[in-house]
Amino acid sequence: MAITLTKVKPVVELPAILSDGDYDLKAQIDLVGSHQNDVAKIKKQIKELTAKLKPYAEAESKLQAMVDELELGDDEEDTVSGERFRVEIGPRGNKRSIPDMAKVKAALGDLLFMKLATVTLKNLDDYLNPEQRGEVIKTDRTSRSIKLEKV
Repeated sequence: MAITLTKVKPVVELPAILSDGDYDLKAQIDLVGSHQNDVAKIKKQIKELTAKLKPYAEAESKLQAMVDELELGDDEEDTVSGERFRVEIGPRGNKRSIPDMAKVKAALGDLLFMKLATVTLKNLDDYLNPEQRGEVIKTDRTSRSIKLEKV
């Protein structure tokens, strides 16, 4: 595969900070806008390269599944050769999980358990009704959306 190197464009300097501590909004708009064409090209290249990687990722995943099916002990290692390549198979890794959260809570105690416990917003959405969610979830406003266009 041929690799084409292109000339690196100089980075545009950020606008000077005004005396009141705010960036000049118009200069910042122009700065971001001046990068739009390059960013669009890079995003397109990333999408194309990701598509090119898909067959490799699928083949690698299939190879991993086939290796996992081999009848080897968990700590055994092996080498298998194809006609042009070989794979060195290492021992199985370890995957840890917590099968009984109640035992964890008992071992840590209530205070430490509550300090360490993690509950996601999705968990709350799945298990609480709208009224309960309203009592325990705080909703704040985010940044404004922006749409940059060339004038």
